[in-house]
Amino acid sequence: MKIDILSKYHFDNLTPDQLDEILDIEEIHELQDNQETQDTMRMLSQFLVGNVGNTFKEIKALDQQDRRRLLQRWASLLKSPDQLKSVVIAITTELL
Repeated sequence: MKIDILSKYHFDNLTPDQLDEILDIEEIHELQDNQETQDTMRMLSQFLVGNVGNTFKEIKALDQQDRRRLLQRWASLLKSPDQLKSVVIAITTELL
């Protein structure tokens, strides 16, 4: 996938330096351009700008297999230990 996905959704609220610090850009380039990827990136962008409540409501609505796949994708796309920690904390408090 082209990096232009980072200009969509809420990623445009982050600077290029912040994106590079938080995300594994090479992993993003490997993503397929399909609806699942679009949904994954949209929800991740919402989470990164602090829209945690609505994001996790949407994740909770997914079936278990789709939820697991989405969160695994997030883990592969995030390279910032602080962001990974935030995701883990949010998962344990919002999804479990």
